[in-house]
Amino acid sequence: MPARAQAIEHGLAEEAFEIYKKFDKKVEAIGVLLEHMPEGGLKRAFDYATKVSLLTPPPHVRGSMLCLRGAPSARLTTPPRWAS
Repeated sequence: MPARAQAIEHGLAEEAFEIYKKFDKKVEAIGVLLEHMPEGGLKRAFDYATKVSLLTPPPHVRGSMLCLRGAPSARLTTPPRWAS
């Protein structure tokens, strides 16, 4: 049994995620986050997918997310389409 599967089996999902990341198994790493980390796994999976370019949110969503995070350079110059 691979070390990754053993880690998940023993409740070490974070370690399994790190193993997948180390070996550039992006999809499998996201799967661990979604399936084995109920607390914050969805947000972490979204952030990781965006970071490794598996997911590129539309520009209006990216700008809104940056505003929510409070980034000073993330001011929207025009309201997003969904805001009307």
